Amino acid sequence: DSCVSDEFDGDAENGPEVAVNGGTGGFYLLSGRDGRVRARHMVGHAQGLSVGNFRPDLPGLEILCGTRWDNYGILCLFSGSGEPLARFHPDNVSQGGPAINWKGDGSELIFLQSTREAFGMYDGYGRKVVVFPEGEESPAGDYYSFWEGQAMVMDVGGDARDEVVVVRDGVIYIYTQDVPYPKGERIYAPFRKMGKQVANPISTPNWKINAI
Repeated sequence: DSCVSDEFDGDAENGPEVAVNGGTGGFYLLSGRDGRVRARHMVGHAQGLSVGNFRPDLPGLEILCGTRWDNYGILCLFSGSGEPLARFHPDNVSQGGPAINWKGDGSELIFLQSTREAFGMYDGYGRKVVVFPEGEESPAGDYYSFWEGQAMVMDVGGDARDEVVVVRDGVIYIYTQDVPYPKGERIYAPFRKMGKQVANPISTPNWKINAI
């Protein structure tokens, strides 16, 4: 089993945390100060983590953990202190996805693209709340046997909200919101650690004035 961890700012009371997807050892949350285990949950084969503000009604950030063996495709959401918040099963493949700043209001959604069934954005309760236009399919196809393309989350429009950029068959497709964000108002613009910076995507809070 592999064990992957990343440090992030937890809740204000407890300071930095280290989230660990420990394979068959389950999900761990460790104190970033002294390494003590603050929470452990046997969720199956823990694989895939992402951190974001998926539940803005709660303090701190939340952690999404995917599972494999014994609970294949089930996604588990934990609070910044390691308490279980939600569990949902979008398909039999997904091990989670990055936070997406779709609204700009301080909340983030979870972007999934593992299969056509799961393709969309989910809130911190596990509900699919943003669907793509009818006929638009996930770039992942059926994921394991036939990979059709790739999708990324990034701010393309310049107003701090994220777009979904899909590369499929040599063509780039960009999906964005159907309404502009009011100019001059404060907008959520989280800092991101992704790719080579960390093993798993981390989104941390930040705000700015929308100048577009």
